[in-house]
Amino acid sequence: MPIKTFFILSFIFTLGISVQGEASFLDKARELLNNHERIWAVKYTVQSLDEAVSVSQKEWFPNLGITGTLGKEDRNNPNVTPDTDFTARELSLTLTQPLFDYGARNKRIDVARLGVSQAKQTLELTKQSLLLEAITAQIGIKTAYKNWEYAKLSVQNIKRQTQLEYAKVEKGAGFSTDVLQAKVQLAGAEARYIQAFGALKTARNRYKALFGDLPFDESSLSEIGLPSGSIPPTIESAINLALKNNLQLASLATGRGIAKKSIEQTKAEQFSPNIDLIAEQKYKSNLAGTQGYAKESNLRLQLSYNFNLGLSSLNNFNAAKSNFKTSDKQYYDAKKLVIESVSNGYDQYITQKSNAEALKSQASISKAFLELARKERKLGKRSLIDILSGETALINARSDASTARGQLLISAYNMLSAIGILTLDKVKVPR
Repeated sequence: MPIKTFFILSFIFTLGISVQGEASFLDKARELLNNHERIWAVKYTVQSLDEAVSVSQKEWFPNLGITGTLGKEDRNNPNVTPDTDFTARELSLTLTQPLFDYGARNKRIDVARLGVSQAKQTLELTKQSLLLEAITAQIGIKTAYKNWEYAKLSVQNIKRQTQLEYAKVEKGAGFSTDVLQAKVQLAGAEARYIQAFGALKTARNRYKALFGDLPFDESSLSEIGLPSGSIPPTIESAINLALKNNLQLASLATGRGIAKKSIEQTKAEQFSPNIDLIAEQKYKSNLAGTQGYAKESNLRLQLSYNFNLGLSSLNNFNAAKSNFKTSDKQYYDAKKLVIESVSNGYDQYITQKSNAEALKSQASISKAFLELARKERKLGKRSLIDILSGETALINARSDASTARGQLLISAYNMLSAIGILTLDKVKVPR
């Protein structure tokens, strides 16, 4: 594709972006954390588990059983009692009030409540993950846009220099080799422009997938600042914070608690009887060979225990203990991984910070060199290749510095997320 056509298409692509008024990043992120599909999915899970708590609590409520029968009863009675042939009817009302179950129901309530706590931790973890995605998308599109602008400016500058050299050759004052050298540099600059525009399109796709629309002007997007005040001063303090606040670790700890409670629940359910108070009222008509209407009432305590002769109770109990061991090992494995993740994140942040400062300094030096080289070129002290090389070095340095700045910001917020303290109020957006 000719570079002119590519420039035109990129311009049209830019104009095709939504022209809606730009909301601030914080407003967009807040809307995302309230209404994104992932958030609602976990919220509905929390609601479902809340209902499960209510169900487990209401197991202590009495149960009413209603049984009605209607049928033909033909009875051959013994001895001198006449045989009967009646249409029999019976209505039985049974009220069962649980009294004692060795803690099985209370343990089920505890497990259900822990399930709600774990779901709420998952909700907060989802919010942190989504916020980190939003920050990364914002930084990504800003960085890609800056690099695209730098590449576009480089193409314009080298193209202008090429035209000047060509004009000199036309007047007999320049060299054809200089023009060819300028064209070589221009081709390289145009290639970088195409790559930068491709990266910008990718960043726009990520931004749109997350926020639902594209900004009309990337230059007007909020800058994300470095959360310096929220970053722990040492790796050790960062690790200690993570062990207290990391939500994935907290969720696994809760899962460990659920597994432990499940052992107690299984023990009570499998090895202990239930004691219930039962009130029963029966209304009978022509039943059991007795003609006419009868009513029967009784109130009793009932002890019940079901025991499987294959000792399946032991299997259930051992399975619960194995589940706890699984949760326990997963928790301690995750603990080591969190320590590793935070340590790597902190080291990466320090590295990116030094790298960003060095590349920023390089860009400043490259700019100063190019400005001086252009002045010396006019005085005949510099060759064209010096100017073109300086132009290329400047654009590369600016792009590298911009990219390094973006990587520094992302590494900082990644670390806050790994620690478990990434919230919207910690996102620095300059006013």
